[in-house]
Amino acid sequence: MIRILAIAALVASVLATPSHQALAQNTLGGAIVGGVGGAIVGGAIGGRRGAAIGAVIGAGTGAAIASEGERRRGGYYYYRDRCYWPEPDGSYVPVDPRYWSPGRTLQGTALLALDTRGPRRAEHAALDLRGGSPDYERVSIEARERLDLLPRGDGHLSWRLYAGSAFDRPPRELLFDAAEGSRVDSLGRFYLNDRGPLLASGHYWMEGGGGLRGYRGRAILGRRLWGLNADLELPMLPVALFGDVGDLETTRTLADAGLGFDMGPLRLTAPLWVGRPEPGKDPWQVRWLLSLESVPISF
Repeated sequence: MIRILAIAALVASVLATPSHQALAQNTLGGAIVGGVGGAIVGGAIGGRRGAAIGAVIGAGTGAAIASEGERRRGGYYYYRDRCYWPEPDGSYVPVDPRYWSPGRTLQGTALLALDTRGPRRAEHAALDLRGGSPDYERVSIEARERLDLLPRGDGHLSWRLYAGSAFDRPPRELLFDAAEGSRVDSLGRFYLNDRGPLLASGHYWMEGGGGLRGYRGRAILGRRLWGLNADLELPMLPVALFGDVGDLETTRTLADAGLGFDMGPLRLTAPLWVGRPEPGKDPWQVRWLLSLESVPISF
């Protein structure tokens, strides 16, 4: 237990450091760095004239965000229908547009959950209802179970089933992700800022959604989704085996498989096979993901 707490405290202290630095922004820093960034982009597009225009736009935007932007939950700034994340050097970068819609949204949430335990098993079921403005409704259900196997109970089988549907005009941040949870659900965790070191690394997996771990970071989003995940732990193996399958209305059936290894609160996942890899990549390939969320049901 002491080792687990020590690991968690170390990870938390390291990840929290950039967040505190990023909050120390000022108008002058936003203007200077914004101007430099704008000049680089403008110069690449339109030569010397483009560099001058880019510098003016960048300086003005950086200063405006620093002085007029609305501070939002999780350290973000809202300015003119876009969200920005403050960098330690004083600049501001827009959040990933694949996962976020411009403008404001209002959200109401109702969650009903049930946990049951018995000899050699544990179950969890949850119903998540959401709605808000602009007009949208979202409903999802999750069921998972963990079973003890073998006579001594030192083998374990865990499965999870997730399904959801969104109606009317849901914002992108509330669409269902084939691989992981929504970005809205990550806002309350200081270490999961959209431009923070973990999500930006491309190697952090946020438990939730369809749970197809091999498709993390590809922004495979849709209004309707189902996913089935299974993990098998055997005492004769140092790692767990896993497989995932799921589908969205925007894609054909997706699947992956690989290995997992737990060390206290940390979980290392290696999706070695992906049924539909990215263009130019092989289905069989070394991939790895880190997670602090994957805490199994304990007895």
